[in-house]
Amino acid sequence: MSLSEPIKSKLYISHSSITLPKSCHEKIILDHPFNNHLEIFFPSIIDFTEKIPNSLDSEFFYYKVDLPLSWFIDTNFIQNYVNAGRVVALSLTEGIDISNVIALDFSGNLILNLTKDTYEELGLDGHSTKFGPNKQRFVVQIDLKRRSLIPGKKGYERIKWVFNNTLTKKFTFLMSFVKFTENKTCEIDFPSSFNSKKLLGKFDFNTIPEVDPYISVYKPPEPYSNGNGSFIKWSGFIPSSTIKELFDSVLKFLQESKDDKISWAIINVWGFKDSPISWNKQEHGYFMNGENNYSFIIYNDGTYVLYQALGNYDTYS
Repeated sequence: MSLSEPIKSKLYISHSSITLPKSCHEKIILDHPFNNHLEIFFPSIIDFTEKIPNSLDSEFFYYKVDLPLSWFIDTNFIQNYVNAGRVVALSLTEGIDISNVIALDFSGNLILNLTKDTYEELGLDGHSTKFGPNKQRFVVQIDLKRRSLIPGKKGYERIKWVFNNTLTKKFTFLMSFVKFTENKTCEIDFPSSFNSKKLLGKFDFNTIPEVDPYISVYKPPEPYSNGNGSFIKWSGFIPSSTIKELFDSVLKFLQESKDDKISWAIINVWGFKDSPISWNKQEHGYFMNGENNYSFIIYNDGTYVLYQALGNYDTYS
């Protein structure tokens, strides 16, 4: 693709109901592991201190930590975290188009999205990326749940040697862990040398009595009526399970609300633009925008409209 060609971003729109067996709402939320920002909009002024259920005020936390890749294949880490819940990690780098990006998805798949020089230096099996200049970036995937990935086996020892002798630098990661037996973020026990910092997800809410015309010049088609709104916002490294819990809480709130104006709500989720995957482990790149975002319009009868926005560098469809 030349830069003179238009960017062919993608938008998928679907309609369903949570009551239908083939409803995809849960899969869409849980299969999108790297979430950076979330907003919930209600079409009315809401007294958050009285009307919002506790689950919509839920806190989550995550870690910013410097760690070597060898820690991911440590048997204690695999047993205590990978096999015990949904642990996800994403390295903070200069960008997926120009530097090495490392990620661990919820299923225990360690993804190394590498520059050509790094890939050739490692000597691990992989494949070229589907985006960008041909043969300039490569992807290596390591299934940490594979039964043969144990000390003493040839494959394990090869990966261990590479991580201990070739790709030895520490990467800065965002990381979170949710146990299968719990529905909230849990502690991770890092060695003191890893310089870990525990961070709380940022939470905020506000009401919108009217839109400043300086901010938005959009005028809806006639006829229309003015209205008010309320926003709840989260930002950070948001676990997919937290978003699923919020989805369920919003629907419950709509169904129990006695305010006729609050019959629907919108949930907007933004993914990390430099994530190596989007949904269903599909390869993702950046190029000009790196979109991997989605929105639900939820109604109190359980029906919803789903919008999924993706940049050109994404294989999800």
